[in-house]
Amino acid sequence: MARMAIVKLSRPVVLFLAIGLSVQNRLNAADDFEREPISYSATIPQNAVSRLKSDFDLKRAHFDFDPRWGYLRSLLSALNVPESSQMLVFSKTSFQRQRITPKTPRALYFNDEVYVGYCADGDVVEISAVDPALGAVFYTLDQEELDRPRIVRQADTCLLCHANSQTSGVPGFVLRSVFVDSSGYPLLGSSTFETDHTSPLKNRWGGWYVTGTLGRQRHLGNLTSAHNRNPEDVDNSAGLNVTSLAGRFNRSKYLADSSDVVALMVMEHQTRAHNFITAANFATRQVLASSKGARIPNGDFGRVQAAGEQLVKYLLFSGEAGLAEPVRGTVLPTISRPADRVINGAVRSAILISNAAYSNTRAVISYTRPLLMRCPAKSKGTSARVWAKFSREPTKVGSSHTCQRPIAGPSSRS
Repeated sequence: MARMAIVKLSRPVVLFLAIGLSVQNRLNAADDFEREPISYSATIPQNAVSRLKSDFDLKRAHFDFDPRWGYLRSLLSALNVPESSQMLVFSKTSFQRQRITPKTPRALYFNDEVYVGYCADGDVVEISAVDPALGAVFYTLDQEELDRPRIVRQADTCLLCHANSQTSGVPGFVLRSVFVDSSGYPLLGSSTFETDHTSPLKNRWGGWYVTGTLGRQRHLGNLTSAHNRNPEDVDNSAGLNVTSLAGRFNRSKYLADSSDVVALMVMEHQTRAHNFITAANFATRQVLASSKGARIPNGDFGRVQAAGEQLVKYLLFSGEAGLAEPVRGTVLPTISRPADRVINGAVRSAILISNAAYSNTRAVISYTRPLLMRCPAKSKGTSARVWAKFSREPTKVGSSHTCQRPIAGPSSRS
């Protein structure tokens, strides 16, 4: 009998192979969105970052450089992204992975239409924006002090990981929970989890710092494993109900020493919502373009209907994982009753409510223009119903969800 050769791959090689699989997924997805009517790479973006870029190029905006953080604080201010939204991830699962460890985590900041990534001593600040026609659009800002620093749009490099089955096949956002070793490398032989509001808390936030209290509820935040043998069995008691990250990293390199659990729960809902909105948007436009004004075949209509139904269910928190106890952040105020409180006045897309009257975390939603993308005026069926769900002002859904009229939308004519 022939001998079986067993080859132990190094962590960088395993990551390289994983990237190779992402490349193939990206090429498959790009077959759709690089063609008309989407034309992702060829279309000029119209989003919050592209507008700031235009203002900066025309010398209507200015960035201040800080010796500690580079352009980070000035950029956040220009984009109205609150510093209080800071979250810290220490898994080597992003563009500047060589900069990321538990001692030097990557910081993320967001509002309802922009995400900003920052690595201490990194080469660039990473920026992604939600574009009404294109979904996620990616940019970088060099961290070298210059008279005229430039915001540069990125495509292929970012889309390797941000346009595949994990993003519904469209340019979008990925939020994962992974087991990591003491250097931040993912333990790829162990379980990994995509994270949104349907995920059980016990599977969330692996590779992330988490500050806040959740009572007796368990999660994977603040955890590293010394080996890759059954990391699921590691006791994470010391990582629960952490209210300070003092001593874990050099605080002076970051805007805050927190990674607030409320911000994490807002973002994990919002990122998947953005992906589903883009998927419904693309499906509707592609079907309408292929029909060329003729009657839409049942199969194509079913594609639009499926995308729309998926979106509506998600926006209404269908399948939301239950909470046994309230969740309280350390930076953001604890919310104990249904009310439209926001993170520092900026994050409007989904604000979590900890309410003892409920068995899970409820949300007050304000779906505004950046979150609810355009639905073509001629679409019917589910796409029209998707719009109708959010076109009344205000529309109460259940006991704790409120939807406001988006700023812009399709004509009422069919």
